[in-house]
Amino acid sequence: MDRHTGSPHCTITLRRRPDGVRVTVTDTNTDPPTSREPDEDAEGGRGLALISGIAEHFGTVVRRGSKDVWAEILTSRPAALA
Repeated sequence: MDRHTGSPHCTITLRRRPDGVRVTVTDTNTDPPTSREPDEDAEGGRGLALISGIAEHFGTVVRRGSKDVWAEILTSRPAALA
């Protein structure tokens, strides 16, 4: 069982995009992730804070029996913004 999701199975998918990558983690725990303020010594609880700091967009899609937590991370600026 994964210590972060509580799921017996977890899949990570990387999709190349024209301006970056989309990372999706799929697991069988349907509870959405929650932000926490971990103690300095805590080994976990910083995931959403890290993702919000590096991702252009991120979110969660909950389905019956699974969920996807996804983030779009830019590796280059779109031409319109450069």
